[in-house]
Amino acid sequence: MRLKLQCQSKTRQSNYTVQCRGRGIACKNGNVRCKNHAGRSTGPRTTEGKLRSLANLLKYNEQRIKTNSRD
Repeated sequence: MRLKLQCQSKTRQSNYTVQCRGRGIACKNGNVRCKNHAGRSTGPRTTEGKLRSLANLLKYNEQRIKTNSRD
């Protein structure tokens, strides 16, 4: 049996008295939040963002290879 996590955030509309009904994701700090309340990232959406992300990934891999070859 799988547990269904519920977001632990309180909604602003109810003056922080009603809990959000969204499906939760466990965060690194131990809280459970839905996608709207600091859930997982969706990644880059624009073409420019995707290109920047790819450039950063290539740069990271080059640095990682250089540091591993020194050992």
